[in-house]
Amino acid sequence: MKILIFEYITGGGFSREALPASLFAEGELMLRALLDDCRRMDALSLSVLLDWRCLHIADAYAITPMPVGAVTDVHQVFQQALDAVDAVWLIAPEFSGILQGLTEQVEAAGKRLLSSSSIAVALTANKYRTFQHLQASGIASIHTALLHDHTVYQSGCWVIKPIDGAGCTSTWRVDSAAEFAATLAKIDDLQQFIIQPYIAGQAMSLSCLFYQGQGWVLCVNEQRLTLQERYFTLLACQVNTQPITSAQQALVTAIAQAIPGLHGYVGIDFIQMPEGIAEDAAEPWLVEINPRLTSSYAGLHRALGLNVVELVLQLGQHAPAIQPVCNQQVTVTLV
Repeated sequence: MKILIFEYITGGGFSREALPASLFAEGELMLRALLDDCRRMDALSLSVLLDWRCLHIADAYAITPMPVGAVTDVHQVFQQALDAVDAVWLIAPEFSGILQGLTEQVEAAGKRLLSSSSIAVALTANKYRTFQHLQASGIASIHTALLHDHTVYQSGCWVIKPIDGAGCTSTWRVDSAAEFAATLAKIDDLQQFIIQPYIAGQAMSLSCLFYQGQGWVLCVNEQRLTLQERYFTLLACQVNTQPITSAQQALVTAIAQAIPGLHGYVGIDFIQMPEGIAEDAAEPWLVEINPRLTSSYAGLHRALGLNVVELVLQLGQHAPAIQPVCNQQVTVTLV
């Protein structure tokens, strides 16, 4: 099978400008982990787009990359690469419609898509629409509102972030009227941001597989976040930190049924409340759905011995054979 791998940051999405440091670090981690999984399998032929400053990544994998130069149109290179492959694995940020546009390009070319459909991406990329959809489907998640509808501070602690952001980009915590006003002053378009109540629990994530309305939890992860000058930064992910609970699997099953276009690896962020805080502390507070590889994926093989590429390629033939061969906690450092 010929597979095209396109990680947007390292693959030339910013070939005409400076590489964004935090997104590049995460992108390279995910790309290398994906290439490692591919290398563990036979009969895979890889095509990989690489930014002209990232060509060295190919050295360890015995592949000849498709370079994207400083004046090259990355979408044109991507379209040309589509013609010669059977399947495509996309890793790209949701903001500005990037992941959705690339997904639509793959679908239009009639190639096998190894990530979520454009319909699922369009929904989950918009955090406000996702909240509305999940609420209508009876799935509890953190209340989400459009910031331009809530420009007067209400007492409490709040999180303000882009409606389609990736990671912790432009994500603030505000605890007072003064902080609220200062944050609004930094935002050019309030319609592109959302506001959520701050939940003081442990930031967590689930690494999952999805296929046609079914979902499976691979492992549970903790996120190490820091707050500096009201900005959130993701420092690291601790992969496979605790056993999978029935509530977590039930959440993933409900999401799979509500968004059947989710496919392959998907990351789900949630808040876990400390025991004893509330009667429903065991229930995860859903934050957002990431319809792509996430940073936690970079530690998954070391943690469980699973090959996600092999599992995703099994989808459509039979249920994925999720059989961990080890059980380790692994830290993926981002900063």
